[in-house]
Order: sequence, then C-alpha cells, then structure tokens
Amino acid sequence: MAEPEIVVLYDRDCGFCVRCVNILGRLDRHRRVGAVAFQSPGALEAFAVSEADAAAAVWAKKSDGTLTRGAAAVNAALTVATGSSIPARVYALPGMTRVQDVVYQWVADHRHWMPGGTKTCTLD
Repeated sequence: MAEPEIVVLYDRDCGFCVRCVNILGRLDRHRRVGAVAFQSPGALEAFAVSEADAAAAVWAKKSDGTLTRGAAAVNAALTVATGSSIPARVYALPGMTRVQDVVYQWVADHRHWMPGGTKTCTLD
C-alpha cells in the first residue's frame, strides 16, 4: 500500500474528533489520507509536537514534511481527501484564513458540545 499524501494527528479520546476523522475517511475514496491518534506510540515524535499541542488541535503532516494545525490542517486534509483544490483556495481567500481559524478554535474549545462529543472531549 502506498504512503498517504497527508497524515492527520487527532485525539482518539474525543468522540467529536473520531467522528470527524471517520467523515474524512469516507470522503477519501482514493485512500490518500492517513490518520493517527496522538496517543499512539511514536505519534507525537513523528509530528514533533507536544502532548498539550496535540490535545489542543488537529495536526496534518504532508508527505513532504509540511506541518499544519487547526483550520489549516483541516483544509489541507480536505483538499487531499477530496482531490479538489476548493478547500485550500477558500482558506486562502482574503480574510477567510482568520475567520476559519477563529471558528476552528471556538469549535475546538467547545468540542464536547459537538455531535459525538462527550465530557472526555473537554480541554483543560
């Protein structure tokens, strides 16, 4: 099996995060996106992020080593999964990066309220 074009680092203890990774998997008909829980052995080292950083946001690492977090990571993963440049192009629109970053952070801070979310999704 070929290496994925991008790998997403997520929180397996968060139901909302798991649900999002499952949706991403359904969108990825060509299996170009991989996903690894930050709790998996070696995952934090592979992404060179701390446990606190991994718990606070989703991360994505492209095969060329480019690392993104938060809304940028979501857009990068969606771009690869769908094979469409639309997510990346929308994110790059003037002002859209800031808007998506703010919305992403609000969702991350309140993910226990989101579909699939539970008290275990709450960030300290």
